[in-house]
Amino acid sequence: MTAAVGWGINVAERLRPSLPVTEVRDFRVRKGLVLDGSQPPRARVVVQPEADGAGALRLSFHDDGVNTPLPRYEGVFRTAPVAPAPPRLGLPSGPVAGPAPHPAYGDGFLFHGPLLQGLGAVLAEDDSQLTIAARLPDPQLARGAYAGRLYSPALADLLLQAAALLGRRLCGHRCLPVAVERVQLFAPLPDDEPFVIVVDLLEQEPLELTCTVTACGPQGEVLQRWQAVKGIVAAPELGSRAAWPTPRTAAV
Repeated sequence: MTAAVGWGINVAERLRPSLPVTEVRDFRVRKGLVLDGSQPPRARVVVQPEADGAGALRLSFHDDGVNTPLPRYEGVFRTAPVAPAPPRLGLPSGPVAGPAPHPAYGDGFLFHGPLLQGLGAVLAEDDSQLTIAARLPDPQLARGAYAGRLYSPALADLLLQAAALLGRRLCGHRCLPVAVERVQLFAPLPDDEPFVIVVDLLEQEPLELTCTVTACGPQGEVLQRWQAVKGIVAAPELGSRAAWPTPRTAAV
């Protein structure tokens, strides 16, 4: 999902090269793409200016060259001359970065390979909030094709990984991110420097979790915020709809 968001950010910034994307709204995974050889060779991105006078672009992503193209992703991307001033969060005291990755990588719950294993020690946790240390050298996915001036898809993926950990605490299963109401980009996430991720539960239903995920610098300055991320609970009894990549197939 973070690569798909970055795809839209990259397209919007190519169309408006002097303006960074500072906000994404109403982003949805429709059919999605699985890069296992079954994906279409080409895609078509349809761009429509929003009628809000604020410079937003609505982007939709489809298969190209087929009679009935499948919708893959869609969302609204807003550019601005400068990012808004970031708010601050109060963070628990303690070390921001630990020497070892989170044990969820070792037990297979987080399927990510070594290049995406950036979550560390849990700083605070209960049934409504998770605060966790993070640090990751940016692997530059696809030579920057899914990145923006304020955005890295690999570093942003740590936010959704953290949301999955809170989901496991609450329901015992993985949660597949399928939509986000709003992404705010205040500053780039740091490349190979420590930062903190805070996950706040907004709503829990039997098959859905909604939360807000915020990435902060060590002093609490907000760098990036994903508001109202919706995740579908991937319980084994849901069959193929619950499939996530295994460590073997997803070791990036």
